[in-house]
Amino acid sequence: MSVYKKKKHTQICIHVSAHWNHVLEKEKEPHRRNQARKHMIIGGQQQHREI
Repeated sequence: MSVYKKKKHTQICIHVSAHWNHVLEKEKEPHRRNQARKHMIIGGQQQHREI
């Protein structure tokens, strides 16, 4: 059971990082890219802070 959960968690992490790589690729403006990175870092807190 725990092994399955761990595997699922890893898959989710891979999916999220792939999604953010896609977002960062699309955003060519440095400011927007930095915002996306900040959002990725604090994403676990479920809040998007505008800088």
